[in-house]
Amino acid sequence: MEFAHDLVALVPSRARIVTKHLGQSIFLSLSFGLTSGWIGANLFSATVGPLGPYLLGSCVGFGLSTYILWNTERDAAVQYAQLYPEVLRHRLMASFVGMKLPKELENLGQPEFNPRTLSLGPMTWLILSVNTAASEIEEIEKRVAQNAMNHCAKRVISSHQETSMQQQHFTRSTRK
Repeated sequence: MEFAHDLVALVPSRARIVTKHLGQSIFLSLSFGLTSGWIGANLFSATVGPLGPYLLGSCVGFGLSTYILWNTERDAAVQYAQLYPEVLRHRLMASFVGMKLPKELENLGQPEFNPRTLSLGPMTWLILSVNTAASEIEEIEKRVAQNAMNHCAKRVISSHQETSMQQQHFTRSTRK
């Protein structure tokens, strides 16, 4: 599992987005296209035939995959911009040195920054920074989860020790 994670970390964030969209669009285009072509061939064979519905279904599948990808990536960017603004700001500055970043992203991490109001250009930069910072964000989330588990374990151990001490005290008092 670690090996696969290391391989994914080597792939640039832009390539991950393109690969994700390519896989989704191929699947949905084929699914919608073949289904539409089958319907056209069986229900409208004399008037339309299978090719027209196939082409239309493929276009609908591609459009749907693009819409799904945009919504998924935008929602993740908004969520991470609210949770990890400093990490995203660092990624934007470190990964895209020399690029002219939109003015709307200058307030990233400030209380007045609202990622839901970003226009198309700044939102695409934010999405790219989230994908670039994915490994750092994952590492932070792993540490937070580990700290929570350690805290729970300490509480369970102390509760167990307290119960054990009460049982010992009860056993001693009943012997007398």
